[in-house]
Amino acid sequence: MILSLSVFAKTDYYEKGSNINLKYPCWTSNKTMCSDISVCNITILTPESLTLINNQEMSNNGSYHNYTLSSSQTQVEGKYTGVIYCVDNGDYGFGNEYFYILDDNIKFSNTQKIDYRIVIFIISLSFVLLILYIFTKNIVLGWTVSGINIIVSILTWIYGIIIPITINENFSAFYAVDSVLTRGVGIILVVFSIWLMIHASFQKAEENNADISYGETF
Repeated sequence: MILSLSVFAKTDYYEKGSNINLKYPCWTSNKTMCSDISVCNITILTPESLTLINNQEMSNNGSYHNYTLSSSQTQVEGKYTGVIYCVDNGDYGFGNEYFYILDDNIKFSNTQKIDYRIVIFIISLSFVLLILYIFTKNIVLGWTVSGINIIVSILTWIYGIIIPITINENFSAFYAVDSVLTRGVGIILVVFSIWLMIHASFQKAEENNADISYGETF
């Protein structure tokens, strides 16, 4: 009898440098699970077609067989191929499975990351306030814009920015924007905010001087 491997298998995606627990079910041709004494071995090829794991025995967990890759074995991005060979009471079968190690900036969790849409909204708001400040010379608006930009800069510097992405119709993740880029934008915003705050302060000083001069005239 020929065994059937991973009838319900799907392509999986993993973070670069993470520990990966590969799980594959084993079925008989009668659509029943392989027995507790079934043995499955796995060979894994890297995206460069180099042998990462060579015919190593997988753990039998009843409903599936599994093999764990350490973080040091998942440092190369790309498509991996797993060749699994199983034997159960003299019956045998084999199958190919595929999984992907994603770009280092792609994460499955947005923990302590700021959604880029929030950043764009806040920067857009500060831009509108900046336009109003230019036309109205309202000092409070100038200080407000400065404060908003400084807060955004600090938050992006500390937490970073993520962009939700869809890898395929069944799988979503987050792209973490390069920290050098976010910090660069943060520095620009801080410098601009300091300049704007100084400009607004001088504007306030000029108004005070004008009021004093007006008062002395009368």
